Amino acid sequence: IKPIVEVSLIDGKDDGRQYRRKSDDPTNVEINETALPYSDSSTSSTFTKTILGARFQKLPFKPDAQVLEASVIVTPDSAAGTQVTADVYFDLASNSAAFSSNDNDFGKRTATTKTSCTFTSQGPGIPVECPEAGVASALQSVLTSANNWKDGNALSMFLAQTSTSDPRLSLRTYEYSPVDAISLRVKLSQGGLTDNSYKVRDHLKGLVDSMVASYGTPIVPQLTQAAQYYTDLSGKHKGAASPIESSCQTNFLVLM
Repeated sequence: IKPIVEVSLIDGKDDGRQYRRKSDDPTNVEINETALPYSDSSTSSTFTKTILGARFQKLPFKPDAQVLEASVIVTPDSAAGTQVTADVYFDLASNSAAFSSNDNDFGKRTATTKTSCTFTSQGPGIPVECPEAGVASALQSVLTSANNWKDGNALSMFLAQTSTSDPRLSLRTYEYSPVDAISLRVKLSQGGLTDNSYKVRDHLKGLVDSMVASYGTPIVPQLTQAAQYYTDLSGKHKGAASPIESSCQTNFLVLM
């Protein structure tokens, strides 16, 4: 079976933005916000572009794991129709350093190749996905033994604005709701997940422990969304490609 892992944030300091706060502070970094708005000003200068960042800790990916697919998932907090085009890339580090509020903390990191994604809000709270093939190839360049990648290391992803956003697109953060924070869905070849001391179950436990219950009990829509993920029926499937590859494959929905 080719595993599909949805990588999520586990700490409030693992997302943030770098933006032009004022003329003499063009690379200010904030990591404690409840929303991540893009800039609606001119982006003719690199100093006016907003960069959003997400850092994923303790990833259960083996060195040289083959990345088959990768999708960026964001949850807008702005009205339907607001959009931005951004370059998606990763920090080309074997174990990406924690974010800090130091100026240019995002911009100074070594970047992988970049892939252009356009994110258009379908309404507040509705996830939007970018499944471009270039995201997978950029991620692959990080997970190599040549890059000294080890399972359990941290990975940082950045979404750097390349177009104006007017009306501006704003994304939800971990501080707003952990389940709405920027995430990354990755499909690996068989054998790509760790079998060392740091197990996939440790990663899953960390994600569950970080969840915060809110917004009532939307059981029916959540189960419907899960069913739409599994199905391949035309007009009913939503999200990344269905993980079902065999009629005898075991699949689970976990209701907590």
